[in-house]
Amino acid sequence: MMNSYVPICLYRDFNSFNTFLTYPKITREKEGNTFVCGEKPNAIFQKTFWVMNPDTRPIPENTSLFVFKRDSERNENRTMKIEILDDPFDRNFDDFRAIMWTKPISSNMIPLYFWEYKGSIVISLSDKPPTDKYTLLKLSPLWVLEKNMTETFSESDTSPSWKYKARIFLFCLSLLVFLISTFQKLKKRKMKRK
Repeated sequence: MMNSYVPICLYRDFNSFNTFLTYPKITREKEGNTFVCGEKPNAIFQKTFWVMNPDTRPIPENTSLFVFKRDSERNENRTMKIEILDDPFDRNFDDFRAIMWTKPISSNMIPLYFWEYKGSIVISLSDKPPTDKYTLLKLSPLWVLEKNMTETFSESDTSPSWKYKARIFLFCLSLLVFLISTFQKLKKRKMKRK
């Protein structure tokens, strides 16, 4: 079964404001998977947060599939470009992909801000630029989960069956959001035809 939400790690370059996102290393244990944001060359770990699995289809309303392009030729620790991936079935795995929210839908969400200067993009939890030279990208802020949704459901109950029920609940909730958005789109089309 595909996980609905996946953790991502935010890193910052030692010598500059450059930042980048990666997926953590996953290790299996008896209690479940453990996610570790390991060491990266010339970078320091900043924070872990959760996004929707980039392979989720259909892409829910109030979210978009983003691709984060890094400078693979000169500096791996530099994010150069962020784009909305128009073709949701593009399976290019060379760049980092994630489905993020364009609006907050939960109190468990935190904003990510994107600042640009001279072809470098800084990914930040702060709404203040690193220096006055940086400008805020129009897509800012994007919203991510501070904790995994299934973890927040399972805090009150440690039984494995509760995690299974939480996943079913999240699937049903995602399906309901999709059906409502589809119904609204069909209703708008019908209204335009009249």
